[in-house]
Amino acid sequence: METRSRKRNDNLKLIAMLTMLIDHLGHMRMVSESFYTISRTIGRIAFPIFAYQIAIGFEKTSNRKRYALRLFGFGLIAQIPYIWFNPELERHLLHFNILFLLLAGLGVLQLFEWGEQACKRYRESKKSVTFFIAAGYYLATLALIALPEAVTILCLQRGIEISFEYSSYGLLMILFFYRFRRTPWKMATAYLALSLIGVGLTSLWVAVKYGPQITGGEVGYFHALQNWDLIKGIMTRNQVHTSLTGVWFQARSLVAIPIILFFESYRGRLQIHLHRAVGYWFYPVHIGILVAIAIFTR
Repeated sequence: METRSRKRNDNLKLIAMLTMLIDHLGHMRMVSESFYTISRTIGRIAFPIFAYQIAIGFEKTSNRKRYALRLFGFGLIAQIPYIWFNPELERHLLHFNILFLLLAGLGVLQLFEWGEQACKRYRESKKSVTFFIAAGYYLATLALIALPEAVTILCLQRGIEISFEYSSYGLLMILFFYRFRRTPWKMATAYLALSLIGVGLTSLWVAVKYGPQITGGEVGYFHALQNWDLIKGIMTRNQVHTSLTGVWFQARSLVAIPIILFFESYRGRLQIHLHRAVGYWFYPVHIGILVAIAIFTR
């Protein structure tokens, strides 16, 4: 019988690490201007793979608490260089790295699983109390998914800049991967729908952050939600969002889906096995190195 290490194939993990590195080189402006957009486009492949691996890891891990503690611990380590992880090397204490989002993703999946279990008990017993328990878990799942987006927008309105990598969009992605992990066409369809949701969430953020430039006055969160013309204008004209090339940029991550599906079914000779520590240490170490290079080459 094959050992556990031989069963594991880390092709996807390696692709995610390499595409993340290419993306971060672009993010830190360590590539030429002509390669900048290409590097950031390649980088769109990384997060969907990490999100997928969280969904699969949640199901397969033998100890979820230990899994969560590893993400939290390495998230704390990575946060030290991450607060300077921008081309200007400005300190942003309230910008939180991706490992905290992945940790929240585990929380989303745990709440959702409890909801599924309670729903199953309700179908078997038809007791109203189990129905309300299931509904409570599902509502808690939605609340946790919405939390980072709501906190970001509400703080932004008060002049406090806080950010969570991939925010609610990323948590939804993790949940969709978990929910549709056994049906490829459903997973791909859900991801397409999620890409449209992501455009809407980004447009909402742009409306609040850059409202004065677009409308000439402050734009509140609820005002933006009710102003379809404003959101539609941002979505169709890519207004103001200058960090990349518009609110549709993240939708390029769709290319990650065929990559995930291919390597999940891959049974060829190229089987890559990485030590577990490599995947965890890669994130804080490469960010620290890039920040250090940026500091010493200024």
